Amino acid sequence: MLIKNVLKKTAAIVGLDIDLDAENAALQKEVASLLEYADIVYNEIVADYFPLLCEEELYFDPTGCAELSGLGKNPLHIVSLRSGGANIKYTLFPSRIFASDAKNVFLTVRYAYIPDRLTGIDDEVAGLLNVTERMFALGVAAEYCLANGMLNESLLYDRRFKDAMQSAARKRGEIKIKRRRWIK
Repeated sequence: MLIKNVLKKTAAIVGLDIDLDAENAALQKEVASLLEYADIVYNEIVADYFPLLCEEELYFDPTGCAELSGLGKNPLHIVSLRSGGANIKYTLFPSRIFASDAKNVFLTVRYAYIPDRLTGIDDEVAGLLNVTERMFALGVAAEYCLANGMLNESLLYDRRFKDAMQSAARKRGEIKIKRRRWIK
């Protein structure tokens, strides 16, 4: 999903008449603020509803510690630590992870991460399969209204955004209806 499309939908929701491709300095400032709000909403979606997951090999030194800075992305939380498919117990510290059973080995760390900041309107948002552009735009509209003092509108859009996110995050399974017989 392109951020440009999300910002267009946001502008339509809140009633802004802006051209995202314009060179006007005042419009560029407005687009930059919308981009900042989109970044806030993207991080909220990833942190609260649909975490982005990554797996990497991490070296554990002879003391059983590994530095989290050795991971390729900025970790939000660790999901699992594995060696050959078996889970390893670990203790998480602010800058490192400790596993007493792991000394001088590489282990697979599965973790949720915080995405890089959005830098332009042509950025692509990846990993949000159940999130539509409209759902994303509702969150951006809520942030925009809050920042511009429109509290009632902000509450309205925020409620719609959160309801949509909870609906999208809900697991949908197979519906089974109990078999019944005809009564004679």
